[in-house]
Amino acid sequence: MTVADQLFTDAANLSVILLGIALLTGQLFRRKFAFQEAAPLGNVSVEEYRAPELLIALGMIVIFYIKGTTAFSASWLTLLAPILVLIHLGPIRSLPLLEHFGLDRKLDRPFLVRRILPMFGIVTAVTLLTMYLWQLWLTDLVGELPAQPGIQMLRDNPKNVGIWLALFIQACIFAPIAEEVLFRGFLYPVLKRFVQPFAAAVVVAGIFAIAHPVNAASLAPLFVLGILLVICYEWTGTLWAPILVHFGFNAFNLVYTFASVNAG
Repeated sequence: MTVADQLFTDAANLSVILLGIALLTGQLFRRKFAFQEAAPLGNVSVEEYRAPELLIALGMIVIFYIKGTTAFSASWLTLLAPILVLIHLGPIRSLPLLEHFGLDRKLDRPFLVRRILPMFGIVTAVTLLTMYLWQLWLTDLVGELPAQPGIQMLRDNPKNVGIWLALFIQACIFAPIAEEVLFRGFLYPVLKRFVQPFAAAVVVAGIFAIAHPVNAASLAPLFVLGILLVICYEWTGTLWAPILVHFGFNAFNLVYTFASVNAG
């Protein structure tokens, strides 16, 4: 196991340990000072969630943890898990899904210009800076990093329209919707219901990072991106915010990759 792979595994283990500590201390605190319990911070509602949702969330976290830290490959999980979440919250719990996720929020010009655009700029700048510094540090630590499989495939097939179209659909349509419903829309508020918001955000960001294809170079940027998308959701109270920012970030990276592999 290389140093980079060891860092990846250690970060995944740390996320699970933090989850256990957060759940334990959160429950002990509430048992002792239940009468002093304050309303949850932020604009993301957690009142609808109970023990069944916590069990579902913990089960999904364990599965994604196993997927991210072993050779177990199951890309279909990122499609199946959000579907199961929507089925549970919709037909089973009878929650109005659009209202529950804040998707009934009108996407008017003030919202897009005053909220989404600034968030997109900040999230993209901070994540790219993290990526640059993280890869610089890893390069000094372990030497030249291999290109991610997807990037290498694009370099080998720079003119293949089918590959670019499939990547656009996966990265800019499927991923922002499915991943935001699962990680920010469900896992984060469920954990927030039982632990402090910061602990919930850290754990979900860690699972979000290791749920992607194993690549040490992308671990820290994905973790930071996961934290920032939680902040977007909390600031606005609508899942439209992380979905649109996630879309913009992935689209920006896709355009940059297209320009770099087709340069000259």
